[in-house]
Amino acid sequence: MMFCKRCEMKNKKNKPNRVRSVTIFAVVEALIIILFVGLIAANLFFTNGTANRRTRQIVEDSYERLIKNLTNDIKNVFSAGVSLMNNETVNRLKTYYYDKIQHDSYARNAAINDTMDALLSITSYYDILDSCALWIAPEGELSYKTLYTFVGDDTRKQMLDAEIASHRYFPTYDGNLKNNGQRILISLSLSKQDNAVLVMM
Repeated sequence: MMFCKRCEMKNKKNKPNRVRSVTIFAVVEALIIILFVGLIAANLFFTNGTANRRTRQIVEDSYERLIKNLTNDIKNVFSAGVSLMNNETVNRLKTYYYDKIQHDSYARNAAINDTMDALLSITSYYDILDSCALWIAPEGELSYKTLYTFVGDDTRKQMLDAEIASHRYFPTYDGNLKNNGQRILISLSLSKQDNAVLVMM
């Protein structure tokens, strides 16, 4: 009997210790899980932030490269336009188109064909170039003639004609550029006295 009472007392003493050990273990385990979840959440947050910053930087770099390439393309088109305006065939066309003294139709037609070839060549070569118009009016003539490339609709033709009509000679590259909505127009002549205007869209 005495022995049984001692056993009961011993069991009663051990139970709180076991319960306490199990409780502490559960609390520690819960804290570890919370800490682990917190670390994962923090890692995701910082990783997403870094990824977003990296993505933003990639987009910005890509945009800057695109703008730089486009600017270079426009400058190249401008240089090609200046070369075309200095072309011997264009100069011949200025001389021959309304030449009423010699009536040299062969020379006129040859100059027109050569100039059209040059216009088509420049328009085909540059991907960003949509169409061109070259207006020629020799001095002393009230009439004029415009040569077009790849103008399939009246809207383009009207835009090119309007740019020719409003053209003013500018000695600088920037002065010859005009942003018309989604299109950039380059209009140029060789001097204030030049009786030819090239417009490139």
